[in-house]
Amino acid sequence: MKYILISLFFFNCFGKKNPNKININLPKDHYSYIIQDLSNESVIESHQKEKLFPTASIIKILTGFYALKKLGPNFKFDTKLCADNKVENGTLNSDLAIKGSGDPSFVTENMIHLVHKLKLMGLKKIDGNLIYDDTVFEPFELKSGRKKLSTTRPYNAHLGGLNLNYNSIPVHFYSNGHISMDGPQNYYSLKKGNSKGSPSLKFQSNNLVASGSTRKNEQIEYIRADNPSLFFMYTLKERLNDQGISISGKILSKKISRCKEFMTVQSRPLEEIVKLMNKYSNNIIAEALIKKIDSLNGSSGSLDSGLKGMSNFYKKYGFTKKNLNLVTSSGLNPKNTASAQSFNNFLINIISKDILSNTLFASFPIAGHDGTLQKTSKLPFTGKTGTLNNVSTISGIYKNKKSYVVTLMINTKNKSFSQLHKIRTDFLKQLGQL
Repeated sequence: MKYILISLFFFNCFGKKNPNKININLPKDHYSYIIQDLSNESVIESHQKEKLFPTASIIKILTGFYALKKLGPNFKFDTKLCADNKVENGTLNSDLAIKGSGDPSFVTENMIHLVHKLKLMGLKKIDGNLIYDDTVFEPFELKSGRKKLSTTRPYNAHLGGLNLNYNSIPVHFYSNGHISMDGPQNYYSLKKGNSKGSPSLKFQSNNLVASGSTRKNEQIEYIRADNPSLFFMYTLKERLNDQGISISGKILSKKISRCKEFMTVQSRPLEEIVKLMNKYSNNIIAEALIKKIDSLNGSSGSLDSGLKGMSNFYKKYGFTKKNLNLVTSSGLNPKNTASAQSFNNFLINIISKDILSNTLFASFPIAGHDGTLQKTSKLPFTGKTGTLNNVSTISGIYKNKKSYVVTLMINTKNKSFSQLHKIRTDFLKQLGQL
């Protein structure tokens, strides 16, 4: 009997093998994952599946589906131009007002189209002011839900009722020392700083200071536009002037209670906007969608009430305060937490019960093909990724001989983005061995 007990002791201490085939080179309390067979929902492997971890950008899975359900895949944002008078003899004898709808996908091509339509009307002069109304959303500064960051990089760009090019400004550095900026020259004055070091950008009063140099023929750096609506309006004014349309007045902010519609520019359909958000993990789109849904009640779209509506919506999908802490729709805050199990449950639920799941999954990056998974190895995986400092997440479908629903969540220490990327890729590769 004594020998049996000793043998059992040594087996339990040294001979017992880890039943899991997945190996993640991190401390065991720094990660969570679950792998389920889509055909029967059985759990193939899991580790700390109920523990809450920062979601990072996989929360956009929920944001996208919520928007598709509430607004519909064919919904379009309307940017309206309003004027009291018509164009006569090339002149608009009134203010021209722009009523923003919060369209997060409005880009240079839309601006060119807008100005071209005005020119086709025969417009040569606006004898009045350029008015803008961006009150569709509450001011960004009130609350963004994001972790406070000092960075001016585009991923931390502000959101407005009027947006342009995801509210980022490209600055071009050339090997000959020349520096140029895209966008309106009267929004920021571009000033050249110290030429030492790598290219960098910073704000200094109303100046955009570009420092550093490059050996490449051209290197492009981006910086956020701090006031999206003004950035939009200054760009519009410059485009109008370039096309020979003069404005006698100023750019002014004013709430438009009655809009005598002059023209409307529509966005692409919502399903395409959701695809842009998920493929490239666009934070502005994620926040715009939640505020847009909240604005449908007639008030300025608010993050707080928008997130409350989103939380209430997801109760029927099994999300509670125990498995989801929702503080932002973009994931740009480590306090946004959830469990791997809750994400898997949601994906399995909608795949079997909701036709919009096809639209949602079509918006996800494909490993080795596009979006945030373009630089990953080519693997039979479609899903959403998330990245913050020391945080990496992924959730989606792995299709090989069998189809697996998988979610991985990492919250560790002292790991670079490239190291986290490798750990995440290694995890996906191991799924093929199951």
